[in-house]
Amino acid sequence: MKVLVKFAKTAVPVVLALLLSCKSEGPTGPGANSGVMSGQVTQAGSSTPIAGAAIALTIQGQAYNAVSNSTGGYSITVAFSDTLAVSGTVTVSVTGYQNLTQSVTLTPRQTTNINFALSLNTAPVPPPPPGGGYANTLTYVGPTNMNLSVFGVGGTESGILTFEARDSLGQPIQPARADTIAFSISGVPVTGGAYTTPTFALTNTSARASTAVQSGTVAGAIQVVASLTRDTDGVIVRSTPVKVLIHGGLPDQTHFGLGANPFNIPGLHYLGRSSVITALVGDKYGNPVAPGTAVYFGNPTQGLITTSTGYTTNDGFASVTLYTGVNHASNGRGFVYAETLGENNVAVRDTIEVVFSGYAFITNLSAGGPLVVNNTTSALVTFTVADENGNPLAAGTGISATVEGTGSAVVSKVSPTSSLDDVISTFWTNFSVTVSKNLQASPATTGPFTLTITASGPNGEATATLQGTVN
Repeated sequence: MKVLVKFAKTAVPVVLALLLSCKSEGPTGPGANSGVMSGQVTQAGSSTPIAGAAIALTIQGQAYNAVSNSTGGYSITVAFSDTLAVSGTVTVSVTGYQNLTQSVTLTPRQTTNINFALSLNTAPVPPPPPGGGYANTLTYVGPTNMNLSVFGVGGTESGILTFEARDSLGQPIQPARADTIAFSISGVPVTGGAYTTPTFALTNTSARASTAVQSGTVAGAIQVVASLTRDTDGVIVRSTPVKVLIHGGLPDQTHFGLGANPFNIPGLHYLGRSSVITALVGDKYGNPVAPGTAVYFGNPTQGLITTSTGYTTNDGFASVTLYTGVNHASNGRGFVYAETLGENNVAVRDTIEVVFSGYAFITNLSAGGPLVVNNTTSALVTFTVADENGNPLAAGTGISATVEGTGSAVVSKVSPTSSLDDVISTFWTNFSVTVSKNLQASPATTGPFTLTITASGPNGEATATLQGTVN
């Protein structure tokens, strides 16, 4: 996909490089050797399901996370490196219950059912500090700086947020003052399916309540707010918003584009003239990829890139700078490519053409015969403005036409333009003007005149003339 985009002119030096790899933070998704661990989380001694339990699996050096649903069910898909059974460790935790850690053995291409029974937390509750009032504030207690990935790209898709209800003295409320906390979520990722579960939770004996945040398919920042309504007076107590970042997935070819600023570099005969080469990298949902994703640039046939690697910004842009060198291509044109890695280590790549334009020349100035104009006849004069390779000149080149002489002649504006933009197509090397007798002159005289064409800009200045007659 060619994306011709204008980017702000900056001078950030960049130099031809080797390709490295772009590695995701976790498995890129189930493959031929994937397996599934699933089951239910319940309260020990009963069949009561436990919702919102965090299941953390570590196996083959990779971490997988899930949160139990309203029926206590969970499911984790694991990507294996081969077909042999592998052992790992799983920890299950939820507020109000004792953590459970045990070893598990999973087999590729199979579903392994493992249920967990959690015991209530029977640790003695310390006596409440002085005060013991109703909830006055809701305080976020962690974790800090939570970052998630969009759904289905192999990163962490969920996390648990915990809040604590405190009284007017800043102490956790007593169990007798337990209250129900509501959780609300806002932000652009909600449009892509991001949500919290549960949406309501009763504070436990430690005055805490938790909710799990689940990412969707849209990247961005979300805010989670905890609130409760005091039974005694109806006052609504709210926490400060907690920010959670949801990053994009892996690079996707459909959402990968490359541009240059400028495409036409007036550096065929100069060292060190530059162009900023920029890649815009998105995931399969159209989100910017995670900040810091590496993009590798190379293969300039007529220049040097100061560094081989650019790293994406929060908006998905990665830039390097191409400088003109001495290894000139015979036609003054070259190609730059950018490459990164997408899902399943598939290369994501794009290539753009740039022009290294040389000196300005005006050629082929002609009226198709004698340049003669009169009261009823005008003349179309065509000409070529290009460098020695026939390539268009750089942006900012001005092209003008003037007439002088005893004959009363007038010339039109240059067509199709009198000022070049950043172009590389040879369409922008062919120009024309129309010369006519100046019937507005007083008196309108006959006689010879000279048509002068001038091109001036970053490539230098060129002039050409053509003699004509007014009858």
